[in-house]
Amino acid sequence: MQYVIVVLIAALAVALVMLPLLRRQRGAAAGDMDATPLPPPVARAPQPVVAGAPGETDAEEMPIVAPTLPPRRPGTELSATEEDVLRYREALRAHTICQFCSAASPPGSKYCKECGKKI
Repeated sequence: MQYVIVVLIAALAVALVMLPLLRRQRGAAAGDMDATPLPPPVARAPQPVVAGAPGETDAEEMPIVAPTLPPRRPGTELSATEEDVLRYREALRAHTICQFCSAASPPGSKYCKECGKKI
């Protein structure tokens, strides 16, 4: 009688583990527990082809635009953190972030202002 109870408990445990696996949609990935279908991909307009390496553009084609901030009350100035953020964004647009120390150098810099290595 004890063996029957052990077998029934084991079968119940296996059934409880297998039930969610059997209830999910067919065609889902093996490790995907959430089998909800994904939305269809969004169609995008083709991008113009630029000479050079993929993803690379000439400096003339990519204008550097000053960052815009939300309107502020007259007489208020930027905090040091906001100035650092604006300086870093400007360096990102100008591609003057150092690969070695991640410092933001001014636009047009050829060398890092912190470590001196070539950008």
